[in-house]
Amino acid sequence: MVNTETIKNLGLKDIHVGSEPALIHEYIICGALVLFLVLLAAYAVYRLWPVFKAALAMIIVFFKSVKYPQELNSLLKETSLKLYKRDQVAKLTGRDWLDFLDRRSLSNFRSFADRWDEILYSRCDITRGERRSLLINSLLWILSNFWRALW
Repeated sequence: MVNTETIKNLGLKDIHVGSEPALIHEYIICGALVLFLVLLAAYAVYRLWPVFKAALAMIIVFFKSVKYPQELNSLLKETSLKLYKRDQVAKLTGRDWLDFLDRRSLSNFRSFADRWDEILYSRCDITRGERRSLLINSLLWILSNFWRALW
């Protein structure tokens, strides 16, 4: 057994268990941070939903629609109206519309410029390769404008 004289010589003292210090400030800071992150995620989902919806609709239309180019053009126009100012997008048709799409993305809609009006407004058939190319260009346009949707 240790005697008290040895303890006094070592300079050891008794440990008294007291109450825990209040952590209210830490809880408030953590709560505010969590609330901020939840609000930021909700805002991102709110802003990006039209982009996700358009991309999904483009893929569905690719497999199910007979009027694929017309519906794809409508989806691109609808999505661009949500991402850009109305006066920039609404008046565009034909080559101007294709140039607008290509300027703001990595897509290559200009490759359809010669046949675009014919593809959209007549009953002309497009090949499976052209359908695939339209889908890829449309998804490239969506991905290129992904971050724009956040701001």
